[in-house]
Amino acid sequence: MLQKKGQGGSIALFAVVLAFITYSFSIAELQNNMSDFAGHVYTYIPLLRGEESLEGWMAVPYLMWHLCVILLESLTPIPLEAAVAFTSCFFAVFSYYVLCWMLTCVQKRYFLDMTPLQIGVIAFSLSIIQPVCMYWFDTGSQYLGQFSINPLHNPTHMCVKPFTLLCLCFTYDILEKYCNPGHQGMFIDVSKNLKKAYISLSATLLLSCMAKPVFAEMFIPAVGFIMLFTWLGHVLKKDGMAKAYFNKCLIMLLVSAPALVYILVQFLAYFIFGGSYGGDGSHLMITEWMQVWEMYSENVTASIALGMGFPLLVLALNAGYFLKDTFGRLALSGYVVGLLEAALLGESGGKITHGDFLWPMMSGMTLLWVVATLRLLVLEQTQNKSRLQRICIQAAWFVFYLFVLFGFIFLWDTFKQ
Repeated sequence: MLQKKGQGGSIALFAVVLAFITYSFSIAELQNNMSDFAGHVYTYIPLLRGEESLEGWMAVPYLMWHLCVILLESLTPIPLEAAVAFTSCFFAVFSYYVLCWMLTCVQKRYFLDMTPLQIGVIAFSLSIIQPVCMYWFDTGSQYLGQFSINPLHNPTHMCVKPFTLLCLCFTYDILEKYCNPGHQGMFIDVSKNLKKAYISLSATLLLSCMAKPVFAEMFIPAVGFIMLFTWLGHVLKKDGMAKAYFNKCLIMLLVSAPALVYILVQFLAYFIFGGSYGGDGSHLMITEWMQVWEMYSENVTASIALGMGFPLLVLALNAGYFLKDTFGRLALSGYVVGLLEAALLGESGGKITHGDFLWPMMSGMTLLWVVATLRLLVLEQTQNKSRLQRICIQAAWFVFYLFVLFGFIFLWDTFKQ
């Protein structure tokens, strides 16, 4: 499929461009001693490979990115900074190819007319998109905290992104099979049974926690709510399927068990055993509504619009899809759960300014952005559209590429500093 019309090389070309951008960005970030890159590289990596490696793990139990850097540096003659940049390139390109794969699967499922060049453009765009940022909203020298599906400055969040996308795909096929026994699988073969899908999801979800637990902290509750409401629907309908579906809920709980156990271990390391958060007496707490986000933005509503304008527009155009279709419900539920976590959770003391529960919301943003893009591609090629529908679809694409433009502006501003 990716070799169609002799344009298969365009997929690889965009991957090379993305790797170059990521490499250059990583090197630039390391020059800033206050950056997330510098903190992870010059604070946590020495701890992880020193005699106090246990204390290092307690400080950063989501250590996949760090271990990849350490392994690359130890096995090759390249210096630490280059190992950092190459590791970041790997995860960026990994995410990009997962997006290409998702686009190809959707293309096959809905018989879309898309060339590999178009697939590469959209996957690359989703890899660099940034929120719209207007300086006249930036009153009081505060950054308008729109937040991003591509927080390039944070290497661990970009490390978890490919696992985020894969978990979405595997979960979709599992839940769709539950609803429709004839479902063959869009991303993974479920024609015979769900064993392969269960194993794939469980392993990928665990890996996501090792990369950064923020995605699983949002996604597991989101899937749980979807399945709970579905089970309650069977109970209320008295259609005789409630018991069977409840058993499926238990199976999914078992599938997520390794990830849940690792999240618990991370929590204990953070808050109980004196890791990153326990050492100064900080603890998890319920905040006032949007208390943490308002430290970053003077207008949270505007921030949401400027960070999520495109998927929210697609949601308005095709609300039924996000309320009824399994793929749409997963994306919308993930974003809503992440938004609630950002609005209500924080850490006590000075740690509250870290905004660590804004990260699950950013993972939820990613789900809604990707699914909205895939849905718009299907809507665009749907037959018998009215003139108003065609205009709305083109307007949505205009907004999509406006966010891409701000991605390039963000990169330009970073590199010229």
